[in-house]
Amino acid sequence: MVNVNWFADVPDERLAVLTTFVFDPTNPELGFSTGEKAEAGFEVGTGGSVISVVVFRDRIRGGVGFRQDLTSLLRDHYQLTDSITGNGIPPEIIEPASGADTVPIMIQRPANHLTVVSEGIELTATLPEIPKLRTRIQVQGALVRTDWRSDAIHVGTASRFSDFQVSTVQQRAPYWEGVHERGEKQLITYRLIHHQPALGLVVTATIQHNLKDLLDDPDSRDTLAFAGYVTRDGQLVPVPEADRALAEYQDLRVARGGLIAPLSTPSDWMLGLQVSKALPLDGELRFWAFNALDRVGRYAESGERSRVYRRVQFGVEVNLRPGAFARGWR
Repeated sequence: MVNVNWFADVPDERLAVLTTFVFDPTNPELGFSTGEKAEAGFEVGTGGSVISVVVFRDRIRGGVGFRQDLTSLLRDHYQLTDSITGNGIPPEIIEPASGADTVPIMIQRPANHLTVVSEGIELTATLPEIPKLRTRIQVQGALVRTDWRSDAIHVGTASRFSDFQVSTVQQRAPYWEGVHERGEKQLITYRLIHHQPALGLVVTATIQHNLKDLLDDPDSRDTLAFAGYVTRDGQLVPVPEADRALAEYQDLRVARGGLIAPLSTPSDWMLGLQVSKALPLDGELRFWAFNALDRVGRYAESGERSRVYRRVQFGVEVNLRPGAFARGWR
């Protein structure tokens, strides 16, 4: 923390006084997270077709994240003796300190303050093989919704809190209790599986169709969502919800910062290809191509995130399993 900063034109005349503080960022109350997983489903098969449905819900309690602990530092101010510029000598400090003020600071400590809930449904349909084409079609769809919550104190964007720290006139800044983000993902995967038993050949084409990716943080845009304000000595002063619209709290009615609007990713797809050939001694030769058509994807437009796929990648695998011996080369 800077107590004095005399920045003269001549480097030899410059003088700075800094005070260093050491804080322990550990949290002795930090514990384990707990996870709960529930899943139910059924499968129906008839005439070579198989349909399965799985519904799931996962919850993580006490997830570990960094908590923003607020406090303050006492900063001394010193007067300097008159300095004659150009003589190459810095001014001297007059002690004791002429005054002091407080600087609010934030210490980030790990804590069990996160709760993450994911729930969704998966549907898989495998259709009967088309005999003349020796091809089977499989469709798999998934819908997943995720709810992410933090019950810790939040002071908004880092730049806003930094401005509050260095300000000489701003006496308070808003704080929020917790953060709530939610997302949704929709994905469909199509597989065409072609068999050539006489050749020991299996060809699989996989189309990954990303229908929807949505991320939202509704409270980040609500100017009445603040819980209270932080003073310059790091104290938290809550403001009742019924009073937050009063004129005396106008300076606190700002957006927390985050998503300006719900952010979605445009729908797009890519193709993967895999060719598997049986070898003697129970071996296998496999060729695969990720993003075989080398699709770039789509770049972001207004209110969207970009969906850019990795460039095409190829690979070859050979696996030989003579008896109990198994060795893979890639």
